[in-house]
Amino acid sequence: MRELGAGVWPWHASRPEWTAAERWPQEVSSYAVDDGERSLLFDPLSVPDRLLALARGREPVIVLTALPTPFPAVSESLLGGANRSIRSCRV
Repeated sequence: MRELGAGVWPWHASRPEWTAAERWPQEVSSYAVDDGERSLLFDPLSVPDRLLALARGREPVIVLTALPTPFPAVSESLLGGANRSIRSCRV
């Protein structure tokens, strides 16, 4: 994973439930944008450790997803047991 510009990172992850019968590709493209105070995650199927560490220090963390609910594993990883909230919205 490489930083495209100041605070912008792309990455790819495989859908664990994917089968060859699906109409969409197995790989999901995700993005993170961080301005030094807030983190914005776009369709984060999974988040690289480097970005999880960065997002844990931000308030708020905003998750935008095409799914009706955010990915539970990502939400739990970002909350990290702290008294925090993650704002998510479906796009």
